Amino acid sequence: MRLLLFFSSVLVINVLLNLLNNLVTTAVGCFPSLRIIGGRTSEPGKWPWIIALDIENNGKKVFCGGSLVTESWVLTAAHCVKGIPYQPYARVGAFNTSDNDEIQRIKVQRIIIHENYTGNRQNGNDLALLELSEPANVSHSFIEPILLANAKERTDIQCYIVGWGRFNLEERLYSDVLLERKIDLLNNTECQRRWNDSLFRPRVNQSNICVDDENGSVSSCDGDSGSPLHCWNGGSWRLYGVASWGSRACYHYPAVYSRISWFANWVYGTLIKYSE
Repeated sequence: MRLLLFFSSVLVINVLLNLLNNLVTTAVGCFPSLRIIGGRTSEPGKWPWIIALDIENNGKKVFCGGSLVTESWVLTAAHCVKGIPYQPYARVGAFNTSDNDEIQRIKVQRIIIHENYTGNRQNGNDLALLELSEPANVSHSFIEPILLANAKERTDIQCYIVGWGRFNLEERLYSDVLLERKIDLLNNTECQRRWNDSLFRPRVNQSNICVDDENGSVSSCDGDSGSPLHCWNGGSWRLYGVASWGSRACYHYPAVYSRISWFANWVYGTLIKYSE
């Protein structure tokens, strides 16, 4: 009888672990490269700061996104580039990655990962700055750095998420063209409340910013990691977040981004330090 109870307990634990694995991302979860579920095709040049990251040794396959914050620096997620075996390339001014239509493809010459990033995205600090080996051609209409969000960020504004990630829940299909979707910002209390309904109950901290729609049907997903959450505020588009983690199923729970206003001093300080 005890043996039967033991094996029954093991079976229950395995079932629970599988459920957790399906519901929430871990260090290697849904966001190795997050894609837009419920998104629509964007337009060439509409978001001139969006960057596609690829690796020469991987058939130039896009694995993450990023944002051009100066002509020589890209901001992305730390988990995209931590421990990466080869120097990535940044596709600048890209729209259709299968057509290689980017204006420039520039090698990344330096990777600066946030010093407090532990490798676990849910502990925060999931940011990295990439220095380009040559400046992006900001005189081109499809290339323009984005401003960072400041401490006066608002939630009642127009925001979009974008990316080349997975767009189909049933199959692992990834978009060749840039996808976009208008999205709602959530306050962290509401975001935590929704995640508390999950089995894993990950902690949403102050350095996170969450997005969702009222039906839970729009989200970032595999392939969109590092891609921007940008909002119209103060007469310009500003970078509010960098895609970090979310539900492995890519819906039902809010997607969680690194909050840029929280990290603005780190970004500016790093740019000054390595530009001297």
